[in-house]
Amino acid sequence: MLRVEAIQEEQYSEKMVPGRAYKVPLFRANEAVVPIMLASSTYYAHAMVETHRRLFAHSKAEYVSRCGGTLMFVTSNSPLSQLMSFGIAEPVSAEDIEFVREYFGSRQAELRFRLTPFTHPSLHNALASVPTVFEGTGFQVFRPLKQDYKAGPSNIETRPIESAEQWRELFVEAFYDGNSSTDNEELALTIFNCPKTVVVGAWIDGRLAGGGAVNVRVELASLNAACTLPEYRGRGVQRALIKARLGIAARHNCQLAMSSVTPASESLRNHLREGFEIAYPTTVFRVIK
Repeated sequence: MLRVEAIQEEQYSEKMVPGRAYKVPLFRANEAVVPIMLASSTYYAHAMVETHRRLFAHSKAEYVSRCGGTLMFVTSNSPLSQLMSFGIAEPVSAEDIEFVREYFGSRQAELRFRLTPFTHPSLHNALASVPTVFEGTGFQVFRPLKQDYKAGPSNIETRPIESAEQWRELFVEAFYDGNSSTDNEELALTIFNCPKTVVVGAWIDGRLAGGGAVNVRVELASLNAACTLPEYRGRGVQRALIKARLGIAARHNCQLAMSSVTPASESLRNHLREGFEIAYPTTVFRVIK
Protein backbone atom coordinates (compact mmCIF):
# COMPACT_ATOMS: atom_id res chain seq x y z
CA MET A 1 0.00 0.00 0.00
CA LEU A 2 1.28 3.48 -0.83
CA ARG A 3 1.96 5.74 2.09
CA VAL A 4 0.86 9.35 1.72
CA GLU A 5 2.05 12.21 3.90
CA ALA A 6 0.59 15.56 2.84
CA ILE A 7 3.01 18.45 2.71
CA GLN A 8 1.96 20.98 5.31
CA GLU A 9 2.68 24.63 6.04
CA GLU A 10 1.38 27.29 8.40
CA GLN A 11 -1.15 29.55 6.75
CA TYR A 12 -3.49 32.25 7.97
CA SER A 13 -6.80 33.73 6.82
CA GLU A 14 -9.21 36.37 8.08
CA LYS A 15 -11.45 33.67 9.57
CA MET A 16 -8.67 32.28 11.76
CA VAL A 17 -8.05 33.35 15.34
CA PRO A 18 -5.33 36.04 15.41
CA GLY A 19 -2.03 34.85 16.78
CA ARG A 20 -2.87 31.16 16.39
CA ALA A 21 -1.09 28.99 13.82
CA TYR A 22 -3.06 26.45 11.82
CA LYS A 23 -1.70 23.48 9.86
CA VAL A 24 -3.52 23.03 6.56
CA PRO A 25 -2.68 20.86 3.54
CA LEU A 26 -0.66 22.73 0.92
CA PHE A 27 -0.46 19.79 -1.44
CA ARG A 28 -1.77 16.22 -1.49
CA ALA A 29 -0.38 13.71 -3.95
CA ASN A 30 -2.78 12.10 -6.39
CA GLU A 31 -3.02 8.50 -5.18
CA ALA A 32 -5.26 7.24 -7.98
CA VAL A 33 -2.77 7.69 -10.82
CA VAL A 34 0.46 6.98 -8.93
CA PRO A 35 0.43 3.15 -9.19
CA ILE A 36 -0.08 3.41 -12.97
CA MET A 37 2.73 5.97 -13.30
CA LEU A 38 5.15 3.93 -11.21
CA ALA A 39 4.40 0.72 -13.11
CA SER A 40 4.81 2.44 -16.47
CA SER A 41 8.08 4.11 -15.40
CA THR A 42 9.49 0.76 -14.31
CA TYR A 43 8.46 -0.92 -17.55
CA TYR A 44 10.02 1.90 -19.58
CA ALA A 45 13.26 1.72 -17.57
CA HIS A 46 13.52 -2.02 -18.21
CA ALA A 47 12.88 -1.44 -21.91
CA MET A 48 15.67 1.16 -22.06
CA VAL A 49 18.14 -1.27 -20.47
CA GLU A 50 17.15 -4.02 -22.88
CA THR A 51 17.43 -1.62 -25.83
CA HIS A 52 20.94 -0.58 -24.83
CA ARG A 53 21.97 -4.24 -24.61
CA ARG A 54 20.48 -4.89 -28.04
CA LEU A 55 22.14 -1.90 -29.71
CA PHE A 56 25.66 -2.09 -28.30
CA ALA A 57 27.73 -5.27 -28.20
CA HIS A 58 29.87 -3.87 -25.37
CA SER A 59 26.83 -3.10 -23.18
CA LYS A 60 26.80 -4.24 -19.56
CA ALA A 61 23.38 -2.72 -18.92
CA GLU A 62 21.18 -4.53 -16.42
CA TYR A 63 18.47 -3.99 -13.82
CA VAL A 64 17.84 -5.58 -10.42
CA SER A 65 14.66 -5.46 -8.36
CA ARG A 66 14.87 -4.58 -4.66
CA CYS A 67 12.44 -3.18 -2.08
CA GLY A 68 9.74 -2.52 -4.66
CA GLY A 69 12.14 -0.56 -6.87
CA THR A 70 14.68 -1.03 -9.63
CA LEU A 71 18.46 -0.68 -9.55
CA MET A 72 19.20 0.34 -13.12
CA PHE A 73 22.75 0.38 -14.54
CA VAL A 74 23.89 1.25 -18.07
CA THR A 75 27.33 2.87 -17.74
CA SER A 76 29.13 4.63 -14.88
CA ASN A 77 28.29 8.09 -16.24
CA SER A 78 24.95 7.46 -17.89
CA PRO A 79 21.87 9.27 -16.49
CA LEU A 80 20.08 5.98 -17.08
CA SER A 81 22.08 4.48 -14.21
CA GLN A 82 19.69 5.24 -11.38
CA LEU A 83 17.62 3.97 -8.48
CA MET A 84 13.90 3.99 -9.25
CA SER A 85 10.87 3.65 -6.94
CA PHE A 86 13.04 2.25 -4.15
CA GLY A 87 11.15 1.84 -0.88
CA ILE A 88 7.78 2.80 -2.36
CA ALA A 89 5.79 -0.32 -1.62
CA GLU A 90 8.11 -2.14 0.79
CA PRO A 91 10.12 -1.35 3.94
CA VAL A 92 13.86 -0.76 3.65
CA SER A 93 16.53 -2.06 6.01
CA ALA A 94 20.15 -1.06 6.62
CA GLU A 95 21.15 -4.22 4.71
CA ASP A 96 19.10 -3.06 1.71
CA ILE A 97 20.85 0.33 1.77
CA GLU A 98 24.24 -1.38 1.89
CA PHE A 99 23.29 -3.63 -1.03
CA VAL A 100 22.34 -0.60 -3.11
CA ARG A 101 25.51 1.29 -2.18
CA GLU A 102 27.66 -1.69 -3.10
CA TYR A 103 25.78 -2.21 -6.38
CA PHE A 104 26.40 1.30 -7.64
CA GLY A 105 29.74 1.79 -5.90
CA SER A 106 31.28 -1.32 -7.45
CA ARG A 107 30.27 0.06 -10.86
CA GLN A 108 31.68 3.54 -10.15
CA ALA A 109 28.23 5.06 -10.64
CA GLU A 110 26.66 7.91 -8.66
CA LEU A 111 23.90 6.87 -6.25
CA ARG A 112 20.87 9.09 -5.72
CA PHE A 113 17.82 8.45 -3.58
CA ARG A 114 14.58 9.99 -4.85
CA LEU A 115 12.10 10.46 -2.00
CA THR A 116 8.37 10.97 -2.56
CA PRO A 117 5.26 11.26 -0.36
CA PHE A 118 4.92 7.49 -0.84
CA THR A 119 8.38 6.56 0.43
CA HIS A 120 8.18 4.13 3.33
CA PRO A 121 9.33 5.75 6.62
CA SER A 122 11.93 3.02 7.04
CA LEU A 123 13.89 4.47 4.10
CA HIS A 124 14.17 7.81 5.87
CA ASN A 125 15.39 6.02 8.99
CA ALA A 126 17.87 3.88 7.08
CA LEU A 127 19.29 6.93 5.31
CA ALA A 128 19.98 8.71 8.59
CA SER A 129 23.43 7.14 8.80
CA VAL A 130 24.29 7.63 5.12
CA PRO A 131 26.23 10.77 4.10
CA THR A 132 24.14 12.56 1.47
CA VAL A 133 23.82 15.99 -0.10
CA PHE A 134 20.58 17.57 -1.29
CA GLU A 135 20.46 17.86 -5.10
CA GLY A 136 17.04 19.19 -5.96
CA THR A 137 13.31 18.71 -6.24
CA GLY A 138 10.94 17.83 -9.03
CA PHE A 139 7.34 17.11 -9.93
CA GLN A 140 5.78 14.17 -11.68
CA VAL A 141 2.86 15.57 -13.67
CA PHE A 142 -0.01 13.88 -15.50
CA ARG A 143 -3.17 14.54 -17.44
CA PRO A 144 -6.09 12.36 -18.55
CA LEU A 145 -6.28 11.81 -22.28
CA LYS A 146 -9.19 11.07 -24.60
CA GLN A 147 -8.97 9.52 -28.04
CA ASP A 148 -10.53 12.63 -29.59
CA TYR A 149 -7.78 14.91 -28.24
CA LYS A 150 -6.90 17.65 -30.70
CA ALA A 151 -3.97 19.98 -30.22
CA GLY A 152 -4.57 23.69 -30.51
CA PRO A 153 -3.12 25.70 -33.40
CA SER A 154 0.62 26.24 -33.59
CA ASN A 155 2.88 28.06 -36.03
CA ILE A 156 5.59 25.45 -35.43
CA GLU A 157 5.67 22.38 -37.66
CA THR A 158 5.93 19.08 -35.79
CA ARG A 159 6.36 15.56 -37.15
CA PRO A 160 8.24 12.35 -36.25
CA ILE A 161 12.00 12.38 -36.74
CA GLU A 162 12.81 9.51 -39.07
CA SER A 163 16.61 9.56 -38.77
CA ALA A 164 18.39 8.31 -35.65
CA GLU A 165 21.44 10.33 -36.67
CA GLN A 166 19.40 13.53 -36.95
CA TRP A 167 18.00 12.96 -33.46
CA ARG A 168 21.44 12.14 -32.05
CA GLU A 169 22.91 15.40 -33.36
CA LEU A 170 19.98 17.45 -32.03
CA PHE A 171 20.03 15.72 -28.63
CA VAL A 172 23.77 16.22 -28.07
CA GLU A 173 23.66 19.86 -29.21
CA ALA A 174 20.56 20.82 -27.20
CA PHE A 175 21.22 18.85 -24.00
CA TYR A 176 25.00 18.94 -23.83
CA ASP A 177 25.91 22.09 -25.82
CA GLY A 178 27.47 19.92 -28.51
CA ASN A 179 29.86 18.22 -26.09
CA SER A 180 29.70 14.73 -27.50
CA SER A 181 30.64 11.64 -25.52
CA THR A 182 29.99 7.94 -25.86
CA ASP A 183 27.47 8.06 -23.00
CA ASN A 184 25.57 11.01 -24.49
CA GLU A 185 25.37 9.49 -27.95
CA GLU A 186 24.37 6.07 -26.67
CA LEU A 187 21.64 7.66 -24.56
CA ALA A 188 20.23 9.44 -27.61
CA LEU A 189 20.24 6.27 -29.70
CA THR A 190 18.73 4.21 -26.88
CA ILE A 191 15.84 6.67 -26.56
CA PHE A 192 15.28 6.66 -30.33
CA ASN A 193 15.29 2.86 -30.66
CA CYS A 194 13.33 1.96 -27.54
CA PRO A 195 10.18 -0.04 -28.42
CA LYS A 196 6.87 1.82 -28.50
CA THR A 197 8.70 5.15 -28.67
CA VAL A 198 8.14 7.94 -31.18
CA VAL A 199 10.64 10.81 -31.38
CA VAL A 200 9.02 14.04 -32.56
CA GLY A 201 10.79 17.06 -34.05
CA ALA A 202 9.81 20.73 -34.23
CA TRP A 203 10.85 22.81 -37.24
CA ILE A 204 11.16 26.60 -37.47
CA ASP A 205 11.94 28.19 -40.84
CA GLY A 206 12.79 24.75 -42.20
CA ARG A 207 15.37 23.97 -39.52
CA LEU A 208 15.02 21.33 -36.80
CA ALA A 209 14.75 23.45 -33.64
CA GLY A 210 13.90 20.86 -31.00
CA GLY A 211 12.56 17.42 -30.30
CA GLY A 212 11.20 15.06 -27.70
CA ALA A 213 10.18 11.44 -27.20
CA VAL A 214 6.92 9.80 -26.22
CA ASN A 215 6.76 6.20 -25.07
CA VAL A 216 3.24 4.81 -25.48
CA ARG A 217 1.69 1.98 -23.48
CA VAL A 218 -1.87 0.77 -23.22
CA GLU A 219 -2.68 2.94 -20.21
CA LEU A 220 -0.05 5.65 -20.13
CA ALA A 221 2.23 7.70 -22.36
CA SER A 222 5.53 9.00 -21.00
CA LEU A 223 6.71 12.33 -22.43
CA ASN A 224 10.46 12.66 -22.02
CA ALA A 225 13.77 13.91 -23.45
CA ALA A 226 12.34 17.22 -24.68
CA CYS A 227 15.09 19.56 -25.86
CA THR A 228 15.39 22.82 -27.80
CA LEU A 229 18.42 24.34 -29.49
CA PRO A 230 19.57 27.48 -27.61
CA GLU A 231 18.81 29.89 -30.45
CA TYR A 232 15.16 28.74 -30.61
CA ARG A 233 14.33 28.82 -26.92
CA GLY A 234 11.46 31.04 -25.85
CA ARG A 235 9.62 30.62 -29.16
CA GLY A 236 7.08 27.97 -28.15
CA VAL A 237 8.99 24.86 -29.25
CA GLN A 238 8.44 22.88 -26.07
CA ARG A 239 4.73 23.59 -25.94
CA ALA A 240 4.36 22.56 -29.59
CA LEU A 241 6.19 19.31 -28.79
CA ILE A 242 3.91 18.62 -25.82
CA LYS A 243 0.83 19.02 -28.03
CA ALA A 244 2.27 16.85 -30.80
CA ARG A 245 3.19 14.04 -28.42
CA LEU A 246 -0.20 14.16 -26.70
CA GLY A 247 -1.75 13.72 -30.13
CA ILE A 248 0.38 10.64 -30.75
CA ALA A 249 -0.53 9.25 -27.32
CA ALA A 250 -4.24 9.76 -28.02
CA ARG A 251 -3.97 7.95 -31.35
CA HIS A 252 -2.41 5.01 -29.46
CA ASN A 253 -5.42 4.99 -27.11
CA CYS A 254 -3.42 6.02 -24.03
CA GLN A 255 -5.62 7.06 -21.13
CA LEU A 256 -3.00 9.09 -19.27
CA ALA A 257 0.11 11.08 -20.12
CA MET A 258 2.93 11.83 -17.68
CA SER A 259 6.17 13.79 -17.56
CA SER A 260 8.88 14.95 -15.13
CA VAL A 261 9.41 18.66 -14.60
CA THR A 262 11.37 21.05 -12.41
CA PRO A 263 9.42 23.33 -10.02
CA ALA A 264 9.12 27.01 -10.99
CA SER A 265 10.32 26.23 -14.52
CA GLU A 266 9.06 27.09 -17.98
CA SER A 267 8.62 23.36 -18.50
CA LEU A 268 6.19 23.16 -15.58
CA ARG A 269 4.26 26.18 -16.85
CA ASN A 270 4.00 24.71 -20.34
CA HIS A 271 2.70 21.41 -19.04
CA LEU A 272 0.15 23.10 -16.78
CA ARG A 273 -1.07 25.16 -19.74
CA GLU A 274 -1.68 21.92 -21.62
CA GLY A 275 -3.87 20.47 -18.89
CA PHE A 276 -1.33 18.60 -16.76
CA GLU A 277 -1.65 18.35 -12.99
CA ILE A 278 0.91 17.56 -10.31
CA ALA A 279 0.76 13.89 -9.31
CA TYR A 280 3.47 14.04 -6.64
CA PRO A 281 6.71 15.84 -5.75
CA THR A 282 10.16 14.28 -5.54
CA THR A 283 13.27 15.20 -3.58
CA VAL A 284 16.69 13.93 -4.62
CA PHE A 285 19.68 13.26 -2.36
CA ARG A 286 23.05 12.13 -3.70
CA VAL A 287 25.19 9.80 -1.63
CA ILE A 288 28.64 11.17 -0.89
CA LYS A 289 31.35 8.64 -1.65
